[in-house]
Amino acid sequence: EEDLNQCKYLDQFHPQCVFASCSQNDDLDSAHLHYTGYINNPAVCMHCYILHKDTAINDDKLIRLTMKGRCKRQEVSGYHTLERLHDFTMREIVFIGSEIQIIEKRDEYLKKAEDFISTLQLEGNIKIANDPFFKKADAAKAEFQKKFKLKYEMNLINWDTGNEIAVGSFNYHHTHFAAAYNIQLSNGQPAHSCCIAFGLERLTYTVVSQIGVQKALTILNEYLEAYGYA
Repeated sequence: EEDLNQCKYLDQFHPQCVFASCSQNDDLDSAHLHYTGYINNPAVCMHCYILHKDTAINDDKLIRLTMKGRCKRQEVSGYHTLERLHDFTMREIVFIGSEIQIIEKRDEYLKKAEDFISTLQLEGNIKIANDPFFKKADAAKAEFQKKFKLKYEMNLINWDTGNEIAVGSFNYHHTHFAAAYNIQLSNGQPAHSCCIAFGLERLTYTVVSQIGVQKALTILNEYLEAYGYA
């Protein structure tokens, strides 16, 4: 909780947090549950900024990190098949560096996502978005995200339900996390950061709903070979 409070995560996203508690005795009544001061992981990228807390980075050396982990979020709109889960797997790629470096990387991965949709011949799009969990009092922050194009989402149509699902996000944080955790450039200014994140269950589900398992595997292997990942 202390780490998340430092970047004001709880102030903005409190409704989606899943808090950890334990029973003080054998009675499972909620009145006897004790809050431990811990919160289940809401996003795997948070550890990256905490890891580099109070550090200075070389302007020429872009920090790159990738990780995969389980996340838990309380969804106000509820849960529906693999489209929206209480506990899900997220793959994230995080960059910390100068403003120019970060914007270039964010745009590079936006282009890769466009190629992914095109290569797999998927029905989907990439568009400007804002985080859906802002409280009503923070509507201005959500509008700020859209106006300055800080967040893009990769959306795919789930052919089983007809719903458009956000399967990936491309988030430019400006200096928000670096300023909160004192991550500096060599000139003493806060670094910039971005994260590219994919919900693996919903990504797999929407792709398979459109083109099936066998075609998805065949085209995906061709895609990986083209990019030198195979």
